[in-house]
Amino acid sequence: MKRGLTILTGGMLTAALVLSSGWAQVGSGGPSAPAEVKAPPDPAPDAPSPAEGAAPPEPGPPTLATVRVIAENIESDRGTVRLALCDSGLSVEGCPYHLSVPAAVGFVETTFKDIPPGTYAVVGYQDLNDNNEFDMLFGVPREPYALSGAAGDEFVPTFEDAAIPLAAGENDVRIRMRGIW
Repeated sequence: MKRGLTILTGGMLTAALVLSSGWAQVGSGGPSAPAEVKAPPDPAPDAPSPAEGAAPPEPGPPTLATVRVIAENIESDRGTVRLALCDSGLSVEGCPYHLSVPAAVGFVETTFKDIPPGTYAVVGYQDLNDNNEFDMLFGVPREPYALSGAAGDEFVPTFEDAAIPLAAGENDVRIRMRGIW
């Protein structure tokens, strides 16, 4: 089953509080990076072999989530768009999954794979100068940013404001970058 959710965000202080917390300095990769593929163990010598010509078992329903994030309203192809999935708060510790993609005018898209279903917040910003930091001047964001849920409508956002449900299987989340100029 594919789920979709469109998120429109705004509010300057939102990004200042969430993105300045340092999760963006982590860079790309994290738990959502591909895992090493290992060969299955050799069967025990006395284990019976599968019947010749037997059909493989039917796959069950997915138990993990795939989350396609589309960041819209990107006005420049400068820098990198950095995105994170947060599972327990809007902080470095609360955002264990992160990906980065080159910026492109219009929108960018990336996919988080093998995510346990649950409640998450999506946060992101466009790192215009590729310094791996969300730049601010006197606490005011200097780079475009986005948050999911109703967080963009809040002066001081919380995880609950940005929280969205992610189910097992495919999920689509759209966030809208906001600039400060």
